[in-house]
Amino acid sequence: MNKQGILQPPLAGIRVIDFTWAAAGPFATLMMGFLGAEVVKVESEKRLDLLRKLAQVYGRAKSSEVSVEQSPEFNDLNLNKLGIRLDMQNPASIELVKQLVAVSDVVVANFSAGVLQRLKLDYVALRTINPSIIVASLSSGGSGGPEYQQLGYAPIFSAQGGTANLAGYADEPPIPTRGASDMVSGSYLALAITAALNHRSHTGQGQFIDVAAIEGIAMLVGETVVDFSMTGHVAHRRGNEDNAIAPHNCYPCLGDDRWVSIVASTDAEWEALCGAIGRPAWCHDPRFAAALSRWEHRDELDNHLAAWTRSHPPEEITAVLQNVGVAAFPVMSIQALAHDPHLRDRRFYDEVNHPVMGPCKVAREPWVLAETPPSPLRPGPTLGQHEVSILQDLLGHSEAEVALLRDSKVLT
Repeated sequence: MNKQGILQPPLAGIRVIDFTWAAAGPFATLMMGFLGAEVVKVESEKRLDLLRKLAQVYGRAKSSEVSVEQSPEFNDLNLNKLGIRLDMQNPASIELVKQLVAVSDVVVANFSAGVLQRLKLDYVALRTINPSIIVASLSSGGSGGPEYQQLGYAPIFSAQGGTANLAGYADEPPIPTRGASDMVSGSYLALAITAALNHRSHTGQGQFIDVAAIEGIAMLVGETVVDFSMTGHVAHRRGNEDNAIAPHNCYPCLGDDRWVSIVASTDAEWEALCGAIGRPAWCHDPRFAAALSRWEHRDELDNHLAAWTRSHPPEEITAVLQNVGVAAFPVMSIQALAHDPHLRDRRFYDEVNHPVMGPCKVAREPWVLAETPPSPLRPGPTLGQHEVSILQDLLGHSEAEVALLRDSKVLT
């Protein structure tokens, strides 16, 4: 609550210096910005964010007329952030970073291991400037271990973390996850930073946070490792199958490439499903009468169920099954998701007015805090958009000093 008695977001008053790029790191600072933190994104024209560089590729025709300011992906992951350009190869830029650190709470980076140390911006160096600073690093393998210097992107995280080997069908190649791996890693990073801020609020102590993306992904398949250590069983790709439940799959529906997901986890749900679709005899078929036999004959069960679903649209199937307490829902296309009435009713989508791209539909924070309403959404920053206010208002540099920094190519 501020001096006027108005409730503030949970991280209001926290300033984050954001060196992150691509997706995983920016997702973490996006979450912090949603919680009210002031996020200062440090960029350089000499080392553009990957998502800025891909503005000409994602979903648009390649054209020299498409600028680095026209990336919806960059905008989506950098909402609410302030932007400053700093050439990190210039010693004067390092000095400006240190000035920012002195008045900030958190430094976040997802460089390869060792980059912060080479820039002399690691935790050991920065805590001499600000003893309470929190420095958070996200990299593929973390800051230690025999493979810590290996490079990685989202598909590598899932390959090394084990999820790629389990995704897909038994007779097909592994399927590395892409953006989802970044978002999982970024969520862990944001959670760790929030925990460190809580610790600092009680002790006054900052600390270094070391997040290895592959460890975060490996957590998602932890039960398979436990299973192997206890029984010697090696989990394999099995598509949509569950290891105990049937039916548990996506089924084809009436229409072009339309599908419905159906799961019946108990005997009561199975009986309700059979009754709702007019197949009560399935409940008495020895192959399907009990949970174990349904799972053992899951291929036959899926064939029977798919024969029924093919004659009905997914919305009708959903209504019929949900009405009797069976979990079912259409597999949503991107178009359907964009117009989903449930998400619209919850105001999940918002609009920001980007200075180059114009009005853009974006997703807001994926939570509702009833007592601390979110801050208004702002578009992602254009290159260096806020550097004058950051340098003058926050760091106290004069207009002439800012002009000199620009002329000497520190701000580039």
